[in-house]
Amino acid sequence: MKAFGIVILAVIGVLALSVIGFGLKTVFMPFFGAQKTLQTGYEVIDKTMTGENAILNYEWFKQQVESIRAVEKKIMISKKQIIEFKEMFGETSTWSFETKNEYARLSSIKMGQMSQLEDMVATYNARTKMANRNLFNDDLMPGFLEIGVNVLTK
Repeated sequence: MKAFGIVILAVIGVLALSVIGFGLKTVFMPFFGAQKTLQTGYEVIDKTMTGENAILNYEWFKQQVESIRAVEKKIMISKKQIIEFKEMFGETSTWSFETKNEYARLSSIKMGQMSQLEDMVATYNARTKMANRNLFNDDLMPGFLEIGVNVLTK
């Protein structure tokens, strides 16, 4: 009987400790949340503010702007090719099957370049809005890019 009483006391003791532990966790939960928030902030800063990350992000902004300018120039070249093509072959109703196919190919190239440019600008603008990336965009680079009407019009 004595052993049975000890077992019951042990079970009650474990249950009491569990209830106390749960109560303490509930009381200290806001402090745990605050501590995790601070820890996350420190980890973000620690990973963001490294020399390697700074160089990679800075270089990305520089390269992306030049890549965007290059695609804009390619679009202008494609537009010029289409205009010259139309001037060379005259009225579209007189075009042969091959001529129409070549015109369609040139137009498809231009449309692909325009889509590529839209994606590149969207990615650039998204990164300039990210707090952990725009730190590395200096004042020499645009903070936001817009595709001009002269590039995206037919």
